[in-house]
Amino acid sequence: MTRTATGCIASISALSAACLLAPGASAANIVLFNGGGDFFSGVPGGFAFEDFAGAVTETPTSLILDIATDTNAANGLFGGLGRDLTQADFDPSAHQFRVVYRQLADNAANDFRIILRDNDGDDSGPGLGSEDYQFFVDMSFAAPLGDGSGFDEQFVPLTLFGNPVFRAQSFGFANDGDTILNPGANQWQVQSPFGGQDRLNIEIATIEIIPIPEPASLSALALGATLLGRRRRRA
Repeated sequence: MTRTATGCIASISALSAACLLAPGASAANIVLFNGGGDFFSGVPGGFAFEDFAGAVTETPTSLILDIATDTNAANGLFGGLGRDLTQADFDPSAHQFRVVYRQLADNAANDFRIILRDNDGDDSGPGLGSEDYQFFVDMSFAAPLGDGSGFDEQFVPLTLFGNPVFRAQSFGFANDGDTILNPGANQWQVQSPFGGQDRLNIEIATIEIIPIPEPASLSALALGATLLGRRRRRA
């Protein structure tokens, strides 16, 4: 596997490689965070827990994380922030995260996690609760956004390259979900690694879920078939 210009991992598989191409704008994009200055004060309000509490600075366009102190002397420099969202149903195999962020001067961490809560029902019985899926973001695969802002861009497939890396019943629910990644996503989080000791100092501008673009090879085949069909009709 190699790094690509879009900040993803290249795969020998044409289908896998397709997810690493930067897509155009899509009406299907699910925006989790895009600034606004109201992460904590908006509706729904955001939250921070464990070592993230008091260590997140909100600007009009970003969230600055500086996770440097193990506040409870347990679990390393672990914690997170997040916010509820209107439930979004989508096919995880056809989508990826797009994250725009930059590492700041004191960052020593190599990675962080994105969490999605997958709601599977009304919590009335087994399989009808909620479950959390954890996705690994390796910062070594980020690439410059290219707009002079100093931010990087990274695409993280939801079901490739080992993702999701962890699953568990969601906190506060009596029942687990159906143990199948089939969002129903109604909450997202960013977390530092559990038990980690490396300072996480990054600035996040955007997190969204976007469709994986159609493989270029298939697009070319479709275009070729269309043109061939037109020529035959003309003949």
